[in-house]
Amino acid sequence: KSPGGGVDASTSLAKIASSMFGQKPKRRAMPNLDEEEDDFVYYDGAQKKNKITLAKARPTIRAILLTVALLLSTYVALGCNFITVDVGFEPENLAVQSTFDLGLWSYPPSATGEVGGKCLKYPDAFTKEFIAGDPMWVFSRASSLLVLLMGWASLILAWLLAIKRPRLKPTLPYKAALAFMATLMLLFQCLCFVFLQISLCTDEVWMRTSESSGKVLTYRADSCKLSKEGNMAIGSLLLYFVLVVALCRSRLREQMEHNVKAAGKRAAQMHYGNML
Repeated sequence: KSPGGGVDASTSLAKIASSMFGQKPKRRAMPNLDEEEDDFVYYDGAQKKNKITLAKARPTIRAILLTVALLLSTYVALGCNFITVDVGFEPENLAVQSTFDLGLWSYPPSATGEVGGKCLKYPDAFTKEFIAGDPMWVFSRASSLLVLLMGWASLILAWLLAIKRPRLKPTLPYKAALAFMATLMLLFQCLCFVFLQISLCTDEVWMRTSESSGKVLTYRADSCKLSKEGNMAIGSLLLYFVLVVALCRSRLREQMEHNVKAAGKRAAQMHYGNML
């Protein structure tokens, strides 16, 4: 105050200026942009909570889908009713019925007229004559084995993504590997259907004595079509296709969100850097 009891204007202005400019502005902390969300799915507060729950459940759904498809593929590979061969008559060179089923690695007892029982392994003589020299048979067997080997490896990875997801971040490389293996399984499962082109279906290997001339003639089978395991292979093929589409969509969505996130991070760093 002045001697007369008033307020010194210069002193008040000095205090106000000191209070305004003497304090340093507080630094604003940068948000953590390195945190990864499940499937990179972001929802605002107006959207329903069940959408977030579905997004978190997607890895489990994919793992269940792969489990069902792989179980079907395993049953197809180990079964003995992949195709039905209709010769049209009872051949003389093999003790089989006119119509019988065949599997990739075994055949049913009904093929030789027996009733019931488990799948039987092909005899060595039959293997040497009809299987070892047939590239389509060998190729379909190899394809089924590759489906199983890659399937069980990808199944472990799929369930790790579903159960141990927080420990596998970032998930982008794991999803890319899973999508690649699922695509190969889809391809190899398709190649199993070349079993319809084995020599027993396409070549003249079935013998019968002609009633008119008495000579032994060779004939081609009337038809070959898919049987029980063959239809199950179609089911597993569809499941692999759905899985590949789901993984590719998730992979593309995650890559796009990753790019947007990286661009936002760079912009935020420049913004907060200028403020500091």
